[in-house]
Amino acid sequence: MLRPAANAKQAADFHKFASAHHQPGPMPNGTGALLTAAALSKAEARALVPAIMTHAVDPQSQLQPAGDETSLEAGPAPPGKQQVKQQRQRAKQHARQQPQPQAAALHVPHGVTLHPQRYMQALWLACQQAAAQCQPASTAELHIQHVESVAALQQQHGPFDAVVVAAGAAVGSINEVGEQLPLDLCQGYTLDLEPPAAREEGAFESTRGSSMLACPPAQLQNEHAQLTGSSLPAFPTTSPSILGTPYLASQGGECLVVGATQDHNWSTQRALAECGRSVDLASDAAAAAAVEQLFTGAAALWPPVGDWAVRRVRSGVRALPPRSAAGAVPMVGRWPGKHG
Repeated sequence: MLRPAANAKQAADFHKFASAHHQPGPMPNGTGALLTAAALSKAEARALVPAIMTHAVDPQSQLQPAGDETSLEAGPAPPGKQQVKQQRQRAKQHARQQPQPQAAALHVPHGVTLHPQRYMQALWLACQQAAAQCQPASTAELHIQHVESVAALQQQHGPFDAVVVAAGAAVGSINEVGEQLPLDLCQGYTLDLEPPAAREEGAFESTRGSSMLACPPAQLQNEHAQLTGSSLPAFPTTSPSILGTPYLASQGGECLVVGATQDHNWSTQRALAECGRSVDLASDAAAAAAVEQLFTGAAALWPPVGDWAVRRVRSGVRALPPRSAAGAVPMVGRWPGKHG
């Protein structure tokens, strides 16, 4: 994964993070080499992702001392603890005025981009293989059905030693869970983009849960013509996906998934109704606005994409866990009062 810095503060933060996570191998907390990161210069970032845009930032222009600290120099220095406190404040002020080491981008070499459908297929295959390696009578069975209650599931297909409930956007529809989990259901649109060589002549085509376009809207093509240098036949297969707002997730180089818009605080029932909804750009103003927003952002971050085709527009709902000092950490654990 590659995350270009958006401003001076982020560039400095990237440098600090990379300095603390530059050693490969297992980390003290057991997270392994996934946290290994490297601070890259603009040239190094473009060597990984040709034509990527990085923002040159003048540290002095953005890392300015706070206005109320300028008065610390005025008047006689008070004695005792107050004087020590002001000396520390002056030291912090001086440090902020100094040029900070910065990174044009942060590279996480062990970051990966997943194709959800292929990932689920591989996960099911792994389940089958794990069952085959157990005792001869062990099998793995896949049942796809609507589940409203864990108790009903146990009665119908159990008994099970354990039931794992994924904390996704529909988890609130499980009777035993309801609205007890502190999740923010966030709806968003994403785009599937294909390079010019993959374009096909044709009209708008609707598919279940998505919409397809033959090419980008004309106004977007004109808007990004000046940003787009020579067209690339595909996103380089050796290049990492790009994190940011928006993100560009490479699927084999011949498709880029760009996302995502954010509409927070959806209800469980509204999220369920959105599942599988066909997106009609002619009547869905929010989806049409999302196409322009995401395509504009993607072309500004990686200009060659301005020549690519918007092949599909998707809508989905994510279940976001609460933010903490450690970030938005996924929720996992045993459900209170339940066994198994």
